[in-house]
Amino acid sequence: MTAETRQFRYASRRIGLFVLLALAVFVAAILQAGMLRGLLNPTSTLRVIMPAEGLAGLARGSAVEVLGTKAGEVREIVINPTENFHAIVRIDKAMQPFIRSDSKVLIRKQFGIAGAAFLDITRGTGTELDWDYAVLEAAPERGATENIGQIIDQLSTKIFPVIDKTDRVMAALANITEELDRGEGSAGHLLVDDTLIRDLEAAVAQVPPVVGNADAALVSLNAVLRNVNRLVPQIRDLAGKAGSASAELPMFINQTQAAVAELERLLVQLQGNWLLGGGGGQPGQPERKPLSPLEVRP
Repeated sequence: MTAETRQFRYASRRIGLFVLLALAVFVAAILQAGMLRGLLNPTSTLRVIMPAEGLAGLARGSAVEVLGTKAGEVREIVINPTENFHAIVRIDKAMQPFIRSDSKVLIRKQFGIAGAAFLDITRGTGTELDWDYAVLEAAPERGATENIGQIIDQLSTKIFPVIDKTDRVMAALANITEELDRGEGSAGHLLVDDTLIRDLEAAVAQVPPVVGNADAALVSLNAVLRNVNRLVPQIRDLAGKAGSASAELPMFINQTQAAVAELERLLVQLQGNWLLGGGGGQPGQPERKPLSPLEVRP
């Protein structure tokens, strides 16, 4: 191998190494620019008009989410002094069907009140967008500090009345406790003076004898009830006999009345007999009125 051949080989190696290095730089530039990703995953352009308050921290490269999933990114922020700012957003083709004309775009913070800003697009149900020139308007999310302020206001309107009532209740309890300590009222008198307690103890001591007497009275009552139970059949028999006697009583009265009538007629006949001093059969004597059996005298 001559010297010229070796020199040519070294030069070829240098050129090949340079070509490989240039190719690597080119691939890195493509990846950095996102061109390769655009070729593998087609995207569409969405123009988002910023609110009048400003960008709210949104910048180039900020993420775009749909239903909590990354759907693209902000490619450019266009600043126009005569119009509202707007952002050029690249949306993945797979997420385009979820974005409709009634979708809302909110500028949010990653951690609620801090962190990087991003666009959150809600799922729409309206007409489809014309992706040749799709435009939506963005609105800043309500600040968390404002929500906290409203929550504090609501809590204050509800908690402060409760605290006031609690203070009044505690004051009333303190007054009651002081009155009890001074012996005011019935309860305070009971706490200070133990006379009633001693009377109650004496009354409690008398309870067992009273209970014993009550037991004895119950025993006597049981005996009386047993006697009554024994007399009930006899009373029923007497009631039955009295019923039969009451059924025979009218017949007995009729017989007695008939006997009295016969006796009255007999007495009238006897009074009319002349042998007994009556005027029967002797003329010239006035007729005597017969006496009633009730007027007869011996």
